[in-house]
Amino acid sequence: MVLLFFSILGGWALTVINFYLAHQMLFNSILVAYGLLLGASHYTMTSLDRHLCARLKTEDGAAILRALAGPDGEELLREARENFRFPLISSGVDFAFHSPRKDSLIRLLGRKYRIPRADIAALLSARTDPTE
Repeated sequence: MVLLFFSILGGWALTVINFYLAHQMLFNSILVAYGLLLGASHYTMTSLDRHLCARLKTEDGAAILRALAGPDGEELLREARENFRFPLISSGVDFAFHSPRKDSLIRLLGRKYRIPRADIAALLSARTDPTE
């Protein structure tokens, strides 16, 4: 059965498998480290979300995003950075890391609370608008 499987895949598949087998300790260590970083950053994101909900005394995602984009957003972000020392955040739907900046928090929390993209874009543009 194995011979049939390898004959279907061809010679390049054997080369890839042999390369992985020769370096499997390195690849598996990288994968475990990435998983640990992803887990820690997701935990930081959920803790930060709970902290913002408790601080603002609301469960409404739109209100949290408006507060982050508003004039008190810098203080909320500074307070959150003091409480959570891990330097990365990530959402539960992607495999990327982000630094805890206002724009990344607005994007990630907007996705979590299912805020329409147009509203998120409006909050991001209003935050960077120099006339306000």
